[in-house]
Amino acid sequence: MIIIRFAHCASVGICLHALLIILLFPFNAFAQRDYGSSPRGFGFDTQLCYRECDKVANTKSELPCCRELCVWKSCVSNAQDPGAERTECQPHYQIYTDCLKKAKASKNPPTVPSDPVVGAWAWEDKTTVKIFDNGTFQRGKDSGSWRRETGTNEIILNWDIGFIDKLTLSSDGKSMKGKGYHKDRPNKTWPIGGTKIN
Repeated sequence: MIIIRFAHCASVGICLHALLIILLFPFNAFAQRDYGSSPRGFGFDTQLCYRECDKVANTKSELPCCRELCVWKSCVSNAQDPGAERTECQPHYQIYTDCLKKAKASKNPPTVPSDPVVGAWAWEDKTTVKIFDNGTFQRGKDSGSWRRETGTNEIILNWDIGFIDKLTLSSDGKSMKGKGYHKDRPNKTWPIGGTKIN
């Protein structure tokens, strides 16, 4: 606690000015911390910083990053000189920046290319079949599921109405041909195929 002895002041005005500086000092310190300025000498409150992180972190992956920033600021606050700040505190700041990169990467994972068969196909019977990356397809009101035989270009369409199409996708992924049949009459087949629209 700081005590001003008014008897030592040259005037009441000077004493009031000194008192005002003392009263405002904590608010100035907090503003310095909030806006990222070096908090050295301001008695940084790490636990308060942690609580603020709990409020502002957008995701769970960002929370440890924010807390590491608190550790860095606390380190800077306690550093005895700029040299100590660099050697002792810089590793914490590096951990913070690395953490942010990982958090950003987790929010934007690399996209996995869709199977080339996914898209719209102009069927030889002049209808359009839309094949989706969730393993389903649709043609008008008819739909079904599809799969690729592991390690091959063979595509199998299982229609909900009972038909099965077995097709071979071309190497460029732009066409496929094969045969179709009804599951109850597998020996009665017909040619089927299509060209990719998009």
